[in-house]
Order: sequence, then C-alpha cells, then structure tokens
Amino acid sequence: MPRTDWCRVVRFLGVGLLLVFLVTNPVFVGWMFSSGGVIRNPAINNFLWLFSLFFLCVAVLFQLKTRALARHLSKNWANYILMLVSVTVLVGGFELILRCQTAIIRRGPVYVKTVDFEYVANVNSLGFRDGEFSKSKEHNTTRIFLIGDSFVYGAGVDNTQTLDKLLENMTGFEVFSLGKPGWNTEDYFRVAEAFRDYDPDMVLILFYVDNDLVLPKSSFLYNFEIVKRLRELSFDPTCKYPRVKTYNVTESYKEMACRGEVNVGLLDKANQVGDFHIYYENLGNDFKEARQVQSNLKTIFDLYSDIPVTLVLVPSKYQLSPGYFEELRELGFVFSRNEKVSHAIQDEMKAWADLNGLSYLDLLEYAGSGEEYFHAIDDHFNEAGNLWVSESLFETLLKPFVG
Repeated sequence: MPRTDWCRVVRFLGVGLLLVFLVTNPVFVGWMFSSGGVIRNPAINNFLWLFSLFFLCVAVLFQLKTRALARHLSKNWANYILMLVSVTVLVGGFELILRCQTAIIRRGPVYVKTVDFEYVANVNSLGFRDGEFSKSKEHNTTRIFLIGDSFVYGAGVDNTQTLDKLLENMTGFEVFSLGKPGWNTEDYFRVAEAFRDYDPDMVLILFYVDNDLVLPKSSFLYNFEIVKRLRELSFDPTCKYPRVKTYNVTESYKEMACRGEVNVGLLDKANQVGDFHIYYENLGNDFKEARQVQSNLKTIFDLYSDIPVTLVLVPSKYQLSPGYFEELRELGFVFSRNEKVSHAIQDEMKAWADLNGLSYLDLLEYAGSGEEYFHAIDDHFNEAGNLWVSESLFETLLKPFVG
C-alpha cells in the first residue's frame, strides 16, 4: 500500500480513537446509560476517565505524528491486528469466566442482613426464589404466575413468608415466583414471554408504583459482568459505598450504609428525588408519558389473552402512613408535609387500564392505616405486609377458583 494511503489510514484511526474517547468518557456514559444521568460509583468513574483519556492521547498522537506512524504501521500492521484479536479474546474469556462464576453463586442460598432484617433466600438454577420449575403440570393442578420485582422475590422476609408460599398454603395452587430485585417492566415482559409454554391458569403482574416506571438507561451497559464487578469496587477501605459520605444523612446511617447494613439504594433515591410529595404528585403524569412501560404491560396481557391476567398495583409505604417519615428523614428523605403522599399514579393507571379493557387490583384500597405492613427503613413489606397482600389477592382474585 502506498505511503499516502497509510497516512489516510492513520488519520482515519485517529478520528476513530477520538470517537472512542467521546463515547467512553464518564460524562457521556453517565448521560446515556445511568438512570441518574451521572456515574456515582468512583471505581467506574475513574476507570472510564483513564480509559477514555488514553484513547484521546493516542488520537492526538496519530494526528501529530501521521507520517512516522504510517511508516511504522505499514511494517507492523499484522502485529497490531494480532494484538487486537488477542485482547478481544482475553476480555471475552474473562467475561465468560465471570458469568460462569455468577451462575454458580446464584444457585446457592443468598444471605441478606440489614438493620431491618436478616434472612437466607433459597434460589433455583434460574435465580428465582422458588423451587425448580417444570413445564409439566399434574391433572387438576392450578398454576399461578407472580411476575414482579423484589416484592415478588420476597426481599425482607424468610423463605416461608414470601407471597408465593403464602398463596400456596392458602389455596393449594402451584404458584411460580417470577420476580427478581431491581426488575422493571422490560424484565416482566421478557419473563412472561420465556414462560409462556409453562401453561399457567392465571397471571398476576405486581407493579410497584414507586419505581416500576423506571426503565434504566444502564440496562445495556450493565449486562456485562465485568462492568457489574467494577461497580462493586471501592477504593475506600473504610466504606463499601463511598458516595454516601456526600449525602445529607446522619452520621450513624452513613456508617451503617458504609458497612452495607442499610440498602444504599434508599440513600441514592433520597439524594436524587428531593421532596417525595412532589415526586408522587408527578408520577401520574410520568405514567402518561411512559409509553414503553404501557406497551410492556399491555403485551403481557396479549401474550396470555386466553387466561385471566391482573395488574396488581402495589402501593408504597409513603402512601399508607406518614408514620414512616420521621425515621426516613434521618436518611435524607424530604417530606414537605406530614401527610400521606399522592396516589395520582394509581388513579392514572386505573384509568389507562379501564380504557384498554385490562383487569387490575389496587391494593391501596384494602390497606387501611398500613403502619404495620412495611419495615421501618426498608421499602419492602415485612411478614405482616406479605400476609396482608396474600390475603387480599386470595379474597379478591383467587378464592372463586379454590375447590
């Protein structure tokens, strides 16, 4: 290849490396992929700055030393191709090893301890908090799907107190627990599609009104196990989550969060949301604009159009009682009024469901005072809360099917 052509190649590579810098620096990555618009994990933030600045320096070098690099590249291009392939194989192999390790870990019991609760979660080979699933179904067996997030998973309670186990004891039905912490309606749709051939008799979609509208921008980036592990790194030996030190939280809760005794997601949420009364007042309009969320839910109804499907609206504890506010203010939560937050999202979702002919159940209508249903700090139900939800589902939806 003529030298002028190699010069063009070098300039082209320089432009390509500049683009790599632009799309890998933490400002762009945070804007594109992080639900909060910024990357709060110092490990990932520092790694991306080093990674992107390296490519920026190389891009500048390619533009300043074009001719010298063209001569060098014309003689050594095969070595660079080999190096690129080797690095790709190495990173891909490392990713595969981490995924295999994660799959093995997920099959074992999961131990969870916070200031609110302590429990061991038994999970199956698919990572669900249930026994192994079978497509075959015995004669006269009624099979129910519970699809949702950590509320279906049973965060905060023992294995015997999860919604699926309580409902199985009440009804004698076979109840599949198809929920995992952190899931959103994209995951609900995917699991509904994956289990379509398991012959359910009823599907219940448990939608948590506080955060199930969120479709994280980070979902693509965090599909990689390497990135997930980087998120867990901390360069501060005294704190597992160094970012909490900058939050408006009492020192005692900062220390507990650093030790992992408080769900750091709660502190992140308090730091991002601002006044929770305003946040909940806006959720109704947020649902109006959440076309993808609406589409995901509607598609699940369409997938199971031959059986009963119900959208179960799970309230937050802020909608049940202001009695929870005092302790949460210590974690940086802002409640401008000592009264329950708005239920505008339930109203909007029920109007949407009516318009589309979809069945729903609003648990808020059956909650009463609700002061005994949630943990003091954590947003999840305690055992009394799960029992209340199970009894509400049984009385309103399942009782007519019990023989």
